Amino acid sequence: MKPRSVNNSKITQKQKSDSLITNKPTINKNKINKRILVPLVNKSPVSSPVNRSSTKLKKAYKTPVIFSVNTPDSAVKTNAILPPIKSGAGFVPVSNINAESISNIVEIEKPRYTGMDDIIKEAFIYKSEFDTAIEGMFRPVMIKISNYGSRMGNSWYKSNDSYIDFDGAFGLSKRIFSIPPFNAAPYSYYVNNVYSQPFVEHTGIGLFWTLATSEVEVKGHCAASSRCDGAADGAAPDIRVANNMGIYVIPDIVVRNGSISFSTIDTELIFGFDDRNTNSACNAIGNDFNCSLLRNYENIIKNKVELELRNTFGQNKIKDAVASNMRYILDQKGIKEVTSVEVSGDRLIIKYRIKNGQMAML
Repeated sequence: MKPRSVNNSKITQKQKSDSLITNKPTINKNKINKRILVPLVNKSPVSSPVNRSSTKLKKAYKTPVIFSVNTPDSAVKTNAILPPIKSGAGFVPVSNINAESISNIVEIEKPRYTGMDDIIKEAFIYKSEFDTAIEGMFRPVMIKISNYGSRMGNSWYKSNDSYIDFDGAFGLSKRIFSIPPFNAAPYSYYVNNVYSQPFVEHTGIGLFWTLATSEVEVKGHCAASSRCDGAADGAAPDIRVANNMGIYVIPDIVVRNGSISFSTIDTELIFGFDDRNTNSACNAIGNDFNCSLLRNYENIIKNKVELELRNTFGQNKIKDAVASNMRYILDQKGIKEVTSVEVSGDRLIIKYRIKNGQMAML
């Protein structure tokens, strides 16, 4: 029987065209893992999280393409037969792909092989969680504001009588400082043994201590003058603080060591003189200039105490300890290396990095 000859002229134009396309991906359909998931890519650029600088991603592939957000062209893998990837929104089995109706990407999952970029995720914790964490750390702290002691000559001034005591917390010792007295001879005024009480919870981020004293807050004395009526204490009226006294330490929340801590510290001493008492003291002094200095004495007290608080609570030992404590809390929530944090309402919005090696373990 005469062998049948092959008519090469019957090769279709499409077959010729296909044979000329050297970069067209091919695939052995028998080896396709039907669970491989393919991102939905349009023939033309569409609004999606895909890196538009990649020319390869502007084509509609009819074979599996595995890639991730911001992946460089060199990392795009075609015909990649990888371990099955769990399904998710925006992914469909290969068998269901219709190349003519492919739409934009809804979600991109990270391939489980090395050499790919890390990914950034977002989570949040409530501000109250941060507040509670740092309050527990600072609970041992005691603060004393005072410069009033026994009389020595014509003065009742006691230096180095104020302190911020950490009671061993953070490995820090007691910080001692002095508050200057008010002197307008023969009158002088002193801060009288004001102590912090256990701080209370509040709605904002930070620490708050109430202050109290068993006597009057600002003690007045008059000495070595006939105007003092024999150094009688009543010649220099004492001054009470108008409202409840307190100390605020308000941190600026930042990223530190891949965790959350604070950087700058804002402090406020609530210690305003009662106007009625100040007026009585001014009447006794009988000098407008000295009276204005006395009214400004509350600012001198506040500025000194607030400066000491900022310098003390702003130490790196404390910032590192807060970051370490918060790392334990974040780990419980599955939040890895923190890259940014911002306050939003009653929450801290946290962005964190999952490295490629960590992705492989998910």
